[in-house]
Amino acid sequence: MATRQAVQDLHRSHQGFREALSNFQHTQQANSKSQSDLGKLLLDLRSTTAGLRGDFSSLSDRIERANRSSLAEYASTCTAVFEAMAAGGGRLAEAGGELALKAEGHAADARLMQESAYKN
Repeated sequence: MATRQAVQDLHRSHQGFREALSNFQHTQQANSKSQSDLGKLLLDLRSTTAGLRGDFSSLSDRIERANRSSLAEYASTCTAVFEAMAAGGGRLAEAGGELALKAEGHAADARLMQESAYKN
């Protein structure tokens, strides 16, 4: 009777371990995708910033030579660029938050796996 109970307990522990391992693997895959998405957002942001640096390098000269309608158009364009940057920053913050949440889930899964291993 004790042997049967031990086998059943071992079987349940094994199932729990397999389930925790499966959760861990799924979390890892989701974390990898989120990290990749975040990397793409960062590359896009770097590209945009590099372009802005070039645009701003000669800005004062262009403003001095610009006529009124050009200045109005430039102000409108600057506003659109800043709005796009704010939206991109928001997306970047959201992606970072999602990645942090997934990392917390990963840590919880890892703790469960360790606890399961110690119980056996």
